[in-house]
Amino acid sequence: STAIALWKVTGRASESIPVLLEISEDPDTNPPYKTDALVGLIQMGPSAVEAAPTLMRLLEKANPNRGRYEEHLPYLALALGEITGDREQAVAAIRHAQKLDKRGNARLACSMVLLKLGQDDPEAAAFLLDRYLAAWTEPDAEFAMKSLRWAGPAARGIVPRLAVLAPQSAGNVRLRSDSIDLLAAIGPGARETLPTLITILSDAGDLAKLRRGAAAALGAIAPESEEVRNALRTALKEPDPLLRYEAAVALGFSGKSEPEAIPVLIEAVQRGYVGRRILPEAALGAMGKEAAEAVPALTCALNSPDARRRFE
Repeated sequence: STAIALWKVTGRASESIPVLLEISEDPDTNPPYKTDALVGLIQMGPSAVEAAPTLMRLLEKANPNRGRYEEHLPYLALALGEITGDREQAVAAIRHAQKLDKRGNARLACSMVLLKLGQDDPEAAAFLLDRYLAAWTEPDAEFAMKSLRWAGPAARGIVPRLAVLAPQSAGNVRLRSDSIDLLAAIGPGARETLPTLITILSDAGDLAKLRRGAAAALGAIAPESEEVRNALRTALKEPDPLLRYEAAVALGFSGKSEPEAIPVLIEAVQRGYVGRRILPEAALGAMGKEAAEAVPALTCALNSPDARRRFE
C-alpha cells in the first residue's frame, strides 16, 4: 500500500516497482499480498515497463498445480499485458502460462490479455465465449464477456457462433443482447451476420432493447452498405425514440448524406440524452456542414445550466 501510494502521490514508479516485485517474487509471501502487489503494477501500466522482464520470468516458470500459485497467476498475465515492455516476449510468456492452466482463472486472464494485445487467437476467443456460456451469471463469466468486447476485432473468430446466439430463436434475452453488443465491438469482421441483424432490427415483435442493439451493430459493421442504410432509415420512423436515436447515430457516422437522420439527432440533443453510448452531438459533428440546421439546438445545449449538457 505504501509503495502504491508513493507512486500515486509522486507520479514516479521507479521507487515503488522494486518493492512490488519483491513481494511478487517472494515464495513466502501470502498469495493475497502478491495479488495486491501485482494490482499495483497493473495500475501503473506502461510506466512500470522495467518490471516486464521479471514478470515474464515469473510467468515462464509458473506452475499453477504447485501450491497456491494459481491465485495470482492471472494477475501476472494481466500486469504483463498492461505493461508490455517487449510485446513479442510478453506474448510468448503469456502463451506459456495459458497452456499450464487449461480451465481456470489463469487461462481466463491469459486469453483476455492475448486478445487485448491484438493477437489473432481464435482459441483464446473461443475459450472466453465458452467460459461466458458455462455460467453467465457468475463474475468470471461477466469478466469473459467484457474481455471479448474489449478485444473487439481480435475476437472475430467466434462470429459464426454469435450468429447462432443472436437471433430470436436463441431465446435467452441476455445472451442475445450480449451477442449483439459483441458483434458491434468486432465491427467489419462480423459482416456475415448482417442478414441476422437486419432481421432483428426490422422485427417489430422483437424486444426494443435488442432492436436498438442491432441498429448500433449494423452501424458498426457496415455503415456503407445500402441494405444496412435502408434498414436504418426505416427504423427512423419507429415509435421508440431510443431506437430512432440508435438508427440516426449509425447513419450519422456512415460517411454518407443522410438528411433524414438529422431531425432525430436534433431531437436527441434537445431531450438531453446524457450518458448515452455515443452522443447525438458526436454524430451531428461527423455529418459536418450537412447538419447545419442543428446549430440552434447545439448552441442551446452549450448554454444549458446543466453542466453535463454543456460538457457533452
